[in-house]
Amino acid sequence: LKERADIAQEAQSKAAVEKTLLQKELNEQQLARATADKEQQELLQRAITAEARLKESADIAQEAQSLAAVEKTMLQKEVNEQQLARATADKEQQELLQRAITAEARLKESADIAQEAQSLAAVEKTMLQKEVNEQQLARATADKEQQALLQRAITAEARLKE
Repeated sequence: LKERADIAQEAQSKAAVEKTLLQKELNEQQLARATADKEQQELLQRAITAEARLKESADIAQEAQSLAAVEKTMLQKEVNEQQLARATADKEQQELLQRAITAEARLKESADIAQEAQSLAAVEKTMLQKEVNEQQLARATADKEQQALLQRAITAEARLKE
């Protein structure tokens, strides 16, 4: 009976040791599982954070792209306005140049007309001067003839009186 009690005691001790070892192994597995779960949770959190940063970067890139598109549109509009202003200025300059050419042509035409009128006036003055000279000569001749007739009348009257 004692022997059986010793065997039972030894079996009980072995079972207790085995239970302790199994409990220890179970605890280690639970610890390993908890550690693995924690690492998995940390990796998941890092993945979520990375995804959030990626989305934020994508949003920033999208905003930058939108701003760049707006700036490009504004710059294109400014270029178009400058091209329009230049075209308008070129057109106005061309019109002013054409007006200047027209005014110069009219000025030359007026100068030619004035020159022609001056030439005609000079010819007319010469003709009038000639006519005046002819009239003065005719008057002088008439005065001389009148003087001669008067002299002849005086002479005739004196002869008649004699």
